[in-house]
Amino acid sequence: MIGLKSIARTALVLSATGALFGCGSSSQDELASGSLPRQETLYLSGQQNDAPGTFNPLAESWMTTWPVSGRFNLMYEPLLTYNSLTGEIESLLGTLVNKNNDSIVVDLNPAAKWSDGEKVTSRDVKFIYTMGSINTSEQISAIHVDTIKSEPAGAVERIAFLVNKKQRNNPLSVLDLMQAIRIVPAHVFEPLIEKLGSKDEVKKLPMDQNPVVSGPYALRSADPNKIILERRDDYWGNAALHNPRINRKAGAGVHTWLNEPPYFLPGAMPMLIINTMKEPLNDKRFRRALATAIDYMALRKFAVSDYTDQIKPGLIMPTALEGKYISDEDLAKYGVKLTITDEKERVETVKQMLSEAGYKSVWNSDGTLDHMENAKGEKIPTMYITSPNGWTDWEAMVTIAVEGMRKAGIDIREGFVDGGSYWPAMGLGNFDLIMHKPVADVTPSLPWSRFNEIMASRDWQPLGAWAGTNIGRYNQPGTEGFRPEVDKLLSAIPLMKNADSIATAYRELNKIFMEDQPSIPLVYLPEQFYEFSDRVWTNWPTAENPYAPAQLPWVASGTKTLWNLKLAK
Repeated sequence: MIGLKSIARTALVLSATGALFGCGSSSQDELASGSLPRQETLYLSGQQNDAPGTFNPLAESWMTTWPVSGRFNLMYEPLLTYNSLTGEIESLLGTLVNKNNDSIVVDLNPAAKWSDGEKVTSRDVKFIYTMGSINTSEQISAIHVDTIKSEPAGAVERIAFLVNKKQRNNPLSVLDLMQAIRIVPAHVFEPLIEKLGSKDEVKKLPMDQNPVVSGPYALRSADPNKIILERRDDYWGNAALHNPRINRKAGAGVHTWLNEPPYFLPGAMPMLIINTMKEPLNDKRFRRALATAIDYMALRKFAVSDYTDQIKPGLIMPTALEGKYISDEDLAKYGVKLTITDEKERVETVKQMLSEAGYKSVWNSDGTLDHMENAKGEKIPTMYITSPNGWTDWEAMVTIAVEGMRKAGIDIREGFVDGGSYWPAMGLGNFDLIMHKPVADVTPSLPWSRFNEIMASRDWQPLGAWAGTNIGRYNQPGTEGFRPEVDKLLSAIPLMKNADSIATAYRELNKIFMEDQPSIPLVYLPEQFYEFSDRVWTNWPTAENPYAPAQLPWVASGTKTLWNLKLAK
């Protein structure tokens, strides 16, 4: 019996005899009395044919009991999972970064925690891969760990499992281990081994009393008739993995403006603002190469859970309000290629762009990037993308962007900082690239206000002086290459009345933006994540019933919703 709420039900009950039992604790009387709410209890059978054995994850598999035995992720979880329907490797405690004939590389999810509050770390991974019941030495010759983020609180551990070339030499079997081996808490088992003198002695412990787990369920009780697991409301994956997935909420009475991806209407545009005062970022050819290197499909799928349409070049969003200003002809002529889905093609395209601009990437003998050089042969310092630590969607965007850029030979890294460092860095220009979401609210001035915040030089400020707009210091007045038409257009558009003239002006502004690429838009996101439950109140506005905008009922025109709701029958 399993307990779920945000995950499934309150409790899960597994029958040891094959019959379906009610839920409760360890006694049959409790089952009969219904001590666990029936509507929050799920009953299972078929996994346990005799009395429970041990729940010790270090014990041999034939000794262990459901859900510790086999490939069950309810109490102890593996790094990765395999979707047998799609053939995709999916993330759990870790995310697959790279797989080749030499290694399988996985990033640990920094949100993953044990039920006692301790973080899941590479120490836990190394422990079970060397001390567990499965012999991994024939498949894995070594495990290397690296930290790929600067801030301790936001550090991500990258683990490389090296294929044992002298024995199995089989990267597929290593990939299998990523899904077969459940990670256990080293901080629990290592002291036990030290206390009892050996792993063999620890393996004899039943581990059936409040075991420390990472999964969504904890062991509540077990007897010859049943095993009861109880939902963990503090399960780390509730927020990190599952709650953001709107398509999984519909069955629970949760709905959004649209019934299918992207579920929400776009209203904001997170982007990388580029410090155009720094070399080589002052070269628009280099900036365009940066923009081309990013895997925008991965951003959509992994960073924002498909809550966005395919992004287009430029600063105009393809919405009902702004889309009329987009020229597809201009996008094809002036915009960088954002739809290259083949990684090899994208990498080669960027390398060609860098080469034509006079930049050289220097690679190590093992194929990793060492550094970059400019046309004079001078080494270019490593660049960093500044972003707030703990903003998980932005962290994911930055990580994906860095991965694409580095594969193409651009020496750049993540630079996650706390809020006390982020905001001053943005205003003073103390960054190479920085995550920012200009004009987060949908207002009548869009898209003008977005162009103004990114490109206006009327209030241009040097590095070290506070800038409220144009934090990338684009288009410095009085310099070679200054484009006065930008400010002329920004001054003229608010006063224009003719629709054709307005469209022409926006088309010109967008063309200049695409040519110079002072920032890199990453995704379209909703102004607000508008969700509702119709279990008690109905008649919420939707795409089929658009009497009010997709806004929370205490925001702007969204307040009209309050006068239109009806009690469910």
